Parts: sequence; structure tokens; C-alpha cells
Amino acid sequence: MPKTKRLTPAEEGKMAARQDEYEIEDALVPKYAIQPLATAVLVKFAKGEIDMKKLAREELESRGLDINGYQL
Repeated sequence: MPKTKRLTPAEEGKMAARQDEYEIEDALVPKYAIQPLATAVLVKFAKGEIDMKKLAREELESRGLDINGYQL
């Protein structure tokens, strides 16, 4: 059985940084952002029972941002 090459601390750091980049990029993809939501919530979004635009505006306001993401 071939030996597994161990990474140096520098290589481990580079791998961890790359992983962080992918996680940040994935978080910005709407499809991936809604995947963790409960099915019941997704059903309400799909039926229009929850106004996603209103919800997003309220969340932006609570963060002190306008609809363009700029500080109020």
C-alpha cells in the first residue's frame, strides 16, 4: 500500500484558505443559500405566502443598509 504524503503546515494553510474561498463563493450563489432552509419555509416561499422581497428589505434595514447594500 502506498504511503500518503503528509502536507507541510504551509500547504495545510493554503488548502484551508482555498476551502474558505469556496465556502464564501458558494454562500453568494442563491441556489446554495436556500438549500438549508426547511421544506415548510420553501413551500411558503413557492406559494407566495411569504413575501421574499419584503423579508429581504426588512433584513437589509435591520443591518442598516438600503436595497443596494449601502449604509443608510
